[in-house]
Amino acid sequence: MATVLMLVLAGGIFLLSGVPSGNPPPPNPPPQNPLPPSPPGVLPPLPTGMSAPLSNSVQLTGNVHVGELMTFKLAARPGVGIWTVVSSNSGPSIIGPWQVAVSPDWSLLFAGLTTNSADSVSVMIPIPPIPALHNAEFMMQSLVFDPGSYEFAWTNAALHRITNVNPSSRNVLVLRQTVGNNEAQFSALQATLFAQNLIAGGNIVTMVDDVLPLDLVAYDCILDCRFTTVPQVSEKLLFKAFLQQYGGVFLLSGPYAGSPAGQQRRAWIRDFLAMHLGIGVWIGSGFNNSNNTVEHVSPMAPVRLLSMPSFVLGTTYEVTNEGGTFGTLAAFNAGEPWIVATSGNLQVYGALFTPQQMPGVHAAGSVAVLLNGHAEALASSVSNPNANEVLGNLPWALDH
Repeated sequence: MATVLMLVLAGGIFLLSGVPSGNPPPPNPPPQNPLPPSPPGVLPPLPTGMSAPLSNSVQLTGNVHVGELMTFKLAARPGVGIWTVVSSNSGPSIIGPWQVAVSPDWSLLFAGLTTNSADSVSVMIPIPPIPALHNAEFMMQSLVFDPGSYEFAWTNAALHRITNVNPSSRNVLVLRQTVGNNEAQFSALQATLFAQNLIAGGNIVTMVDDVLPLDLVAYDCILDCRFTTVPQVSEKLLFKAFLQQYGGVFLLSGPYAGSPAGQQRRAWIRDFLAMHLGIGVWIGSGFNNSNNTVEHVSPMAPVRLLSMPSFVLGTTYEVTNEGGTFGTLAAFNAGEPWIVATSGNLQVYGALFTPQQMPGVHAAGSVAVLLNGHAEALASSVSNPNANEVLGNLPWALDH
């Protein structure tokens, strides 16, 4: 057994034995009701229960920190048995008749876990407080078995890198826009100041320019601070995989008026939310309606955006030259409002979407979106004095 696995098991993970039980389905099961139609451009919700192909089973895993709890969750049909294996690195290797993604030194971690009536199982895995585990890697993959239909399938595999951070800090990837920024010439400086503020708050920050890297294993969240960059389509798949295996994502967009690139970025974000996550949120155009209003952190925002590490309930945060709008507060029902105008028709410019609000994908991390083309959107200034405190809550909120 690999050294990493031995240390993790010594920290309190235990093997569960036994074969899952379950009654076979009736010989002539009743027909399934079709899924309700989805709004145009929005994925239908994931199938549930016996209607879901077993190959749709998804292993969801959180980030791994020394001395903290790692969340392991698997979404499948109800009553499905689960065997999870771990190895010191990636494969391929052979387990029984199957070629898998773990390496040949694989070991059994869980045996015979069973999904509940809500089609999932969740286990909290304690990681030992051993600093030497920092940067150690391991791969996880699960075999699922339906005793009713006698089907087997392997889930996605996830490579994890254990990191050693303070309990109040996170490993953050900041994406900075340095090219194609004629319509947001402040983009590079704003991302730099934002990263410096996060570092001052105790976070470990890695900053990369313009393009999302392929290796995202070590990060707890991705803060995409590219105001007007229109990424390649492939980045949508990288973001989606990151949400399933590691942590949350922050997406910034703006300005819209007079900015063709900003308009295309808004469309990119809208497509990512709808077509990859199934979030049927409306994102309208932005015509500088925010310039004559006062915005604040909504009291309806999730607690984790309001309180860690700074308590920012009701704190003012300025939006100008917005990159679009989620519409009025009264009509917003696809996520959690975050940055909202306090006058006019109460436009929503910032929102958080949790995994429960992503019907098109099984995800472990949340997505925060901010539609703000303000030249001082990411760092405190005379015109936006509370930006550091408001946005400084993002790393902790997205990782949990």
